[in-house]
Amino acid sequence: MKLTRLGRPIDQEYFPNVLIVVVTIITIASGSVYYVIAGEQVTFVVLYGFAMGIAVFLGWAISREIDPDNDFSAFVQMPFTIWGMLYYGVPNIFVMLFLLHMLRIITRSSGYHATWFESIVWFLFGATLVLIEDYVAGIAMAGAFILDGTLRNPLRRHLYFGVASVIWVAVMVFMKGHFLIMQSISTWEIISAGIITIAFIPVIIGSGAPVSMVDTEEERCDGSRIRASQLLLLLTAIAYMVLVGKEGLQYNYPLWTILLGVSGYWYYKKFFKKTPIDGRA
Repeated sequence: MKLTRLGRPIDQEYFPNVLIVVVTIITIASGSVYYVIAGEQVTFVVLYGFAMGIAVFLGWAISREIDPDNDFSAFVQMPFTIWGMLYYGVPNIFVMLFLLHMLRIITRSSGYHATWFESIVWFLFGATLVLIEDYVAGIAMAGAFILDGTLRNPLRRHLYFGVASVIWVAVMVFMKGHFLIMQSISTWEIISAGIITIAFIPVIIGSGAPVSMVDTEEERCDGSRIRASQLLLLLTAIAYMVLVGKEGLQYNYPLWTILLGVSGYWYYKKFFKKTPIDGRA
């Protein structure tokens, strides 16, 4: 029995996959040079550069989960994400990694549902984030588990994981938590988030049945699961901004750049590009 089924191998013969590897390496190198110029210590230079590269890669991977039919929409977010790194600093790559796997639980893009091992590991990972007062991650985890337990071909055990997530978040908020509603969010950030939200809603509504196959190539990606993943990511981005405030935006801005990239490419295809599909899952 395989311990993990959510992982997705990178096809090294497929150009967009090769491109993201190259871009990631360039970002790591460029990020390291940037922090050397900024006068950081060597240890931090390596860590920051590596974190920047991983953030770009995870942004690409998350984009692929919510928009499997369009390879290059995942690259549109990159300049905005890199700008965010220069403005806000390095984002929380642990939250990005966690959300990537929550989305994979929903989309089942690998062709499989999560194993028991993965369900437990990612529940514990999310529970740890909640323990260090990242309650939005816990809410997103609850949403992902409940969605996977209710959508087509449901994995019923995830309903229990979802309920457990809700209870854990409620207990932690009651014991030591509080939310910083819109604290220190600037006007331009609110306006930008509002524009991206309004722009992304038609993407969710307009997402039809995907043509991309899951990794096993046994069936196409499920449209309802893709739309559910899009909605979860949007609500998570909003929740970090509304419930956590400036800090939530500062450490999780890639969620907004991903939404911006996917929606921007969607509108480009809709109004300017005639070919219906440019990629695969």
